[in-house]
Amino acid sequence: MIYKLGVCPRLNWPLTIFQFSSTWIERELEATATRFLKKWSGLAKSANTSILYLPQREGGLELPSLLTLYKKLQVSRQAQLLTSSDPCVRRVAEDGLRAEENSSEVSPCSDSEEYNAGNAILH
Repeated sequence: MIYKLGVCPRLNWPLTIFQFSSTWIERELEATATRFLKKWSGLAKSANTSILYLPQREGGLELPSLLTLYKKLQVSRQAQLLTSSDPCVRRVAEDGLRAEENSSEVSPCSDSEEYNAGNAILH
């Protein structure tokens, strides 16, 4: 419950305003969270982690995936910007969306910036 009601809500703001690569979220942030969740729940290090994220009706703990949370927050942020009453904000959001469509998943910050921002989230 601490993870679901404490950790995830605390991550909402940075996961909303900063753009990270999905790979980084999955390999660094979610991997760290999963390691702690396994420890806290008493699961063996080699245990299948799907039990942590499966719905309760399927025998899981129904904990939120940080990658899924990140994607939902980014979509919500983009929708807010695209529907802003300020035409300048809408235009910038539309331009950013077009730029994303024309490129593969490239983080807007350098690897060291992403690493530093990520470490700030982890600590």
